[in-house]
Amino acid sequence: MRIVRLLLMFSAAVAAACALRAERMQTVCRGDTVIEIDAGEDQEMVDWAKNTLLPVVTNWYPRIARMLRSPGYVAPKRVSIRFIEGDGVAWTVGDAITLNTRWARGELNREAPGAIVHELAHVVQAYGRNGRKGPPGWVTEGVADWVRWMNYEKQPVRDAIYAAAKGHRYDESYRPTAAFLDFCERRYSRVGGTSGNASSGFVVRLNAAAREGTYSDDFWTQNCDGRTLAEVAGQWQASYCAALTPSNLCACDAQSPDRRLPAAPDARLREVERGVVSP
Repeated sequence: MRIVRLLLMFSAAVAAACALRAERMQTVCRGDTVIEIDAGEDQEMVDWAKNTLLPVVTNWYPRIARMLRSPGYVAPKRVSIRFIEGDGVAWTVGDAITLNTRWARGELNREAPGAIVHELAHVVQAYGRNGRKGPPGWVTEGVADWVRWMNYEKQPVRDAIYAAAKGHRYDESYRPTAAFLDFCERRYSRVGGTSGNASSGFVVRLNAAAREGTYSDDFWTQNCDGRTLAEVAGQWQASYCAALTPSNLCACDAQSPDRRLPAAPDARLREVERGVVSP
């Protein structure tokens, strides 16, 4: 009888452990892609993963795969996200994303979802694989932040991020580079090289070159109407107009498609980031 009781107790403990793991693990199959989130044992994080993060990931991962497509490339069909107590914000190795819950707890309804979108872009990028040369780091991080800030985030946040990059260098990575790439996306997406033939979006072409190991400074002259990287960066900074107000559209570059820069960008950005105003 003792053995039977021990077996029953063991079975109950295993069942409880499995139930706990099932609660903390969120697994969704979308088409042929499996997304798995291990939220740990913190109930607040488990609830956030289920109710907020999982819908973001299942919605945006296939979008990012389309945004960062290239001929013959298939994005990973399994993505895992693990929550741990650690340092930093989040990082990606292959198809595995790690989120630092020590940071994320204070950003659940602000920065945390967007940080995961940035990491999902890294999963899709797959730069420097199979012996191919990867692009400069500012391209890698800039493309991922372009996906996040200029596509995932809401329009007022996009505007603030773009405007706050005034005076910054194109190769600072993250937000400044995202703003620079957004300028290129709107200016050069219909230029298929110096021939002027219609082509895919600018970031699609940049991403393909980065993934295929063919990126070099020549990419810019081939995809920006013969202009060098330095010349395109100069165009970008020239597109900012000091006299701009919400009712006074910038006219300092008659050929520029930029018509969305808000006044007082730095103050607005700080308010958005602090949560003083809603994005």
